Amino acid sequence: MECIVVVVWFVCALIAAAICEGKGHSAVAGFFLGLLLGPIGVIIAAVLSSDETVLEERALNSGQMRKCPYCAEPVRWDAKVCRYCGRELTATELLREGIRASKEGRKADARELLQEVTRLEGSNEKAWLWLSGTVQSDEEREKCLENVLSINPVNADALRGLEMLRQRRAERGKASASEWIPLSLVAVGGVALALFVLSLLWYLAQ
Repeated sequence: MECIVVVVWFVCALIAAAICEGKGHSAVAGFFLGLLLGPIGVIIAAVLSSDETVLEERALNSGQMRKCPYCAEPVRWDAKVCRYCGRELTATELLREGIRASKEGRKADARELLQEVTRLEGSNEKAWLWLSGTVQSDEEREKCLENVLSINPVNADALRGLEMLRQRRAERGKASASEWIPLSLVAVGGVALALFVLSLLWYLAQ
C-alpha cells in the first residue's frame, strides 16, 4: 500500500512539473508541488495562469516566433500583419519601409527592416543591396554585397561597391606597412645604440 502511495505521489510530481513547464513556470517548483501535495498539487498546477512573457521568449529562442520589426513584439513566422501594431509584415512592405528609412537617414531602423526581409527571403537581391548601406562595418558590407552577387553576378552596384571596399582595405594595408617601417628602423637604431654604449663601457672598464 505504501509503495502504491509513493508511486502515485511521484507520478503526480512529474505531471505537475510538466504542467508548470508548459505554462512557463519552473518545472522544479512544479515537481515539488506535486511531490508534497500529490493530486492537489496537480490541480494547483493546472489552474495556474500561464506566464506569457516566458512562453514568448521560449518561442523566440526556439525560432517558432519572430519579433515585429516595427514594435518588437513577438509574432508568428507566417503572420502577415502584426497583432500588436497592425503593420504589414510581408517582405514587400518591409522592403519598402526599409528603403524609405534608409533614404531618411534612419539607418538603425532600416537595418532592422531589411534584415527581416533577408530572413524572410534570403534571395532578395534588392534587400541585400540596400542592407549593405546600413550595416556598421566593412566586413558586414562586403558580406552583403557578396550575397547580392551570388544572386546576380552582374549587379553593377554590388561589383562597384565590392571593388571600392577592396581598394580601401588595400590602402589601409599599405598605410600600416608604411607606419611599421619607421618603427622598425627606430627599434634597430635603439638596439645598435645600446650595444655601442655597452661596448664603450666595457672598453673603459678595461
